[in-house]
Amino acid sequence: MMPVHGPTSRRFPEPSAARTGSSTGINGGSGRTACAAPPRFQEEALTTRAIAFVFIAAAIAAAGTLPGCVQNSKTAWEIVPGRRLGALNLSDSERDLGAAYGAQNVRHVTVSLGEGEAVSGTLLYPEDPEKRVEIVWMNATARRYPMHAILRGTRSRWTLPRGITLGTTLADLERLNGRPFTMAGFGWDYSGAVTDWEGGALSSILKGRAWLYLEPAPGKDQDPSFAQVQGDRDISSTSPAMRALEPRITRIRVSLAEPRRN
Repeated sequence: MMPVHGPTSRRFPEPSAARTGSSTGINGGSGRTACAAPPRFQEEALTTRAIAFVFIAAAIAAAGTLPGCVQNSKTAWEIVPGRRLGALNLSDSERDLGAAYGAQNVRHVTVSLGEGEAVSGTLLYPEDPEKRVEIVWMNATARRYPMHAILRGTRSRWTLPRGITLGTTLADLERLNGRPFTMAGFGWDYSGAVTDWEGGALSSILKGRAWLYLEPAPGKDQDPSFAQVQGDRDISSTSPAMRALEPRITRIRVSLAEPRRN
């Protein structure tokens, strides 16, 4: 994800003809040429290079540009409500986030929470829509203790339990839930939010921990059915008008932990 610039190798000078001498060289015409660098010099050269590599690698790691192992791990893109955001645990900070995913991929932003409310937070991967996630901290000043994670868009590498992510369809959610569910109408602050899993399988996993918001498939908001499912009211996922719009998730808000002091 992040380019890693390796150190520039330092070449030690090769023995030159002047240093090796001729048949009438520094040995008084003995005919012997000078030897190669003694073993001790070679060992010192190798040691010097090794130390240089160690220091450069440490500097790069400290700058947060060597997070490859984390990013390629199985859990790096999993969000577990109430427990963790990928490699970020509940006691971690923005500094830990940068160490895991690259400090250059972390940016301070204002996070919109809806209904005109906004708070200071962190945006991870601002230039990559499929990796992007907004984070709200319990301690906003120290930027520590992740409280909420928010995904927005049509696709994401981040996933919730059961593989739920941006782009997951209404039909997929019904299948995972094992039964229909209830959602809000479109066209207001809580547009398309799932309001009740109706006792399905997703209730025990997501209820009170993750909030999913669906929108009609691209172009479907021009469908005559759209007018039938708008406004602040509950609508079943089995509604013919709702199904005709082929809704899919475009926003996810996950609670990582309850607010705490300090």
